[in-house]
Amino acid sequence: MTDDIEAETEKRSTTVFEAARDIAAEYETEIETAVGLDHPVRAILESAEDNDVNVMWSHGRHSEDITRGYLVGNVAKGAFRRSPVPVTSVR
Repeated sequence: MTDDIEAETEKRSTTVFEAARDIAAEYETEIETAVGLDHPVRAILESAEDNDVNVMWSHGRHSEDITRGYLVGNVAKGAFRRSPVPVTSVR
């Protein structure tokens, strides 16, 4: 691991965020991406009011379980419950 966790986090997220922006561009839509280094739900909620909607990836703890279609992760669940704007979950 690196001494500069913020730089490493930004570096690792770049590929995923670029792919997401490319997909959005195909639909003539712009998206804003962000990396937060805090408690995940707190980081999401701090910027939630600045957005029209928050879109989150969710696989849940039981992603290999037969019930996976009904479960979301704890972070997504926290955002769903407390967000002042709509939250869309993508899996």
